[in-house]
Amino acid sequence: MLANGPGEIRVLSAPVSPELADLLNPDHVRTLLEQLRKSFDFIVVDTASHIDEFNLQTMEAGDRIIMVTSTTITGVKASVVMFKVLDALSIPKDRICLVVNHPHSGQEIPLDRIEGRLGTKVAVVIPHDPQVVSASIAAAKPFVIENRDSKIAGAFRDLVATLVPLGDSSTPEVDKKKKARFGFGR
Repeated sequence: MLANGPGEIRVLSAPVSPELADLLNPDHVRTLLEQLRKSFDFIVVDTASHIDEFNLQTMEAGDRIIMVTSTTITGVKASVVMFKVLDALSIPKDRICLVVNHPHSGQEIPLDRIEGRLGTKVAVVIPHDPQVVSASIAAAKPFVIENRDSKIAGAFRDLVATLVPLGDSSTPEVDKKKKARFGFGR
């Protein structure tokens, strides 16, 4: 059952218990995504960071993959491994959108070194803004709505613009008969 989120966003949450999650297999995921594509123009799947059959199936089915990394050695190392997995799956780099999540001061690897190591450009850097994020969580209201002028909200607008450029003739038209947005939680 889909829950209503803000605006026209609908959310399908993860199973409430590990026993129920064990009942899902990659074929279920593929079928679910095929059915959702019939009703929604945009489907966002928030996966766990580990590699399993569910995540692999989801990545292969997706039009775009948002890979979130950090500027730490462990974050970049994990991204190198993920890029190798995606390459083995024959997923082209132009389907991958690299996002750096709030750089850590003092531990940062410069963005140009990250881009060189991963062989792709960083699309967006999400700034560290714990006050805005905490207030958003506490109020159960998205910061992109409640704190529209914050730097973090601006970074997410930039991410959306990277994924769905406005006015781009190669971008498919949104089907007005479909709901425009859908979220899929872990």
